[in-house]
Amino acid sequence: MRLGSPVHVEGTLSPRALRNQAELQTYWARWRRGKLSPVRVTADALAPLSALPPQRALAVFSGGVDATATLLRHTGVLPKEEAEPLATALMVHGFDVPLEHELAFNRLVARVMPLLAERGVPLMRLRTDVRTTLEQDWEDSHGLQLGCMLHQYAHEFGIGLIGSGEPIDLAVPPWGSTMATDHLMSGDDMAMRHDGGGFTRTEKLALIAHHPTALATLKVCWLGPQQDVNCGVCAKCVRTRLAMFACGVTETPCFDTPFHPSHIASLELYPREADRFDEILRQAALNGIDAPWTHQLRHKLQSFRRADRYRYVGDAWHRMRATVAIRTRLRALAARFGMQSD
Repeated sequence: MRLGSPVHVEGTLSPRALRNQAELQTYWARWRRGKLSPVRVTADALAPLSALPPQRALAVFSGGVDATATLLRHTGVLPKEEAEPLATALMVHGFDVPLEHELAFNRLVARVMPLLAERGVPLMRLRTDVRTTLEQDWEDSHGLQLGCMLHQYAHEFGIGLIGSGEPIDLAVPPWGSTMATDHLMSGDDMAMRHDGGGFTRTEKLALIAHHPTALATLKVCWLGPQQDVNCGVCAKCVRTRLAMFACGVTETPCFDTPFHPSHIASLELYPREADRFDEILRQAALNGIDAPWTHQLRHKLQSFRRADRYRYVGDAWHRMRATVAIRTRLRALAARFGMQSD
């Protein structure tokens, strides 16, 4: 879509996949106007409508909050009539953990296996280099790449599950995986499901808190030096720890280091991240939690928002001065050449 080049599939496409990709392209063309344009997709043949595919679900699984919540929801938390028949989890090597870090990936697998074994869900592993070899913006393309990985197993599973990253009321497209787009990765053999969009990350952690094994195996960090452990100090780790505190969890076994107030003081906030911390404070208030960390976080957010307002006023002042300077220059030029200027 960035190159404007048509795509031809040397093989067969299902009619549903062909229709869905056309609509999916219109979404991304609107989100990335001027950068992406819809392209024509053709195939050697259209596949005949297949018989009802196997009604077993395959879920992408990273060990993080969203993936763990999806695993728990569909293996006992949801009533049987509401749950998808989750049969297997799929962990992709080459996404969160780079391909060259094979030992770290194996350690990550070992970390999450106790939870998968407890829930009776086997794990499949897949290796791919698409994140590093394709010239795409990962924040835009990661959902489609997850869909691609799931479709490799459409002959065995009729449903693909992708855990939601944001609840529906806080989702801010464009983003690689959204409730608006994930279902458009469906074909006739596999239906894609965007799972858990009715819950915030803190609400998912409240669910995970009731399952000790899930709490111990949780892996949320991607900035730390070791891909198989949580560093405990990056913004995502700190946010996860505080969300656990807000849910009444005092012991956080997925983190190897103790929490310290300096972790809040060192946070570098931006508006979207600040909104997530606001959500944590709301959850703490709902649970009647009033602790030193809530006061420190509230003060941190207030300081950030004051500074953000000053930045906004400063930017507006500079824009106004620039506008006045331009108008003054235009009037001077108009007077010089005997023209009227308003």
